[in-house]
Amino acid sequence: MWKQTNFRERSGCCYIVHKGHDRADLPKQFDGPVIDKLSKHEIAEILNQKKYCYCYDMYTSYSLIAAMCGCIPIVMLEEGKILEFLEELHRLS
Repeated sequence: MWKQTNFRERSGCCYIVHKGHDRADLPKQFDGPVIDKLSKHEIAEILNQKKYCYCYDMYTSYSLIAAMCGCIPIVMLEEGKILEFLEELHRLS
């Protein structure tokens, strides 16, 4: 399910909010679909259509899933939590 099926040119973006729903830097409006509450099939379909996926949940595995589907994940680091995020990445590596 989580694989790239579209090898043609892509455009547009989608968003993942999940645990980032209370962030101060969260946009009021999005210019693409928010995929949080969609089915796995719908998420895979969108990630195979869009060029970028903006992740406001710094710890979601969906950023990896986006990459597996050929969509470029952009993790939106939250001010004041960047050091914590980098320490967690180091711990996992």
